[in-house]
Amino acid sequence: MVINFNLMNKEVKVFLVAFLVSGGLYAALMSVGKLKDKGEFSLGEFLITFLLWGMFQGFLFVWIFRRSKKMDDGKNELK
Repeated sequence: MVINFNLMNKEVKVFLVAFLVSGGLYAALMSVGKLKDKGEFSLGEFLITFLLWGMFQGFLFVWIFRRSKKMDDGKNELK
């Protein structure tokens, strides 16, 4: 029995890029806005925003990637 440990398929790459870019950018923009308004920076709030928004965007981008892949393969049935 051969087990393939290739974890870096295209879906994982799409998730990681969306997670890091979207989560980081959104958290940075929210932190800059709060720093400008209230003059304070919360590392905990930054990390929570980064993780939650990054996971949401990561899963959304993987879902869109899978859906577009199905449509490209000729399976135009959207279920």
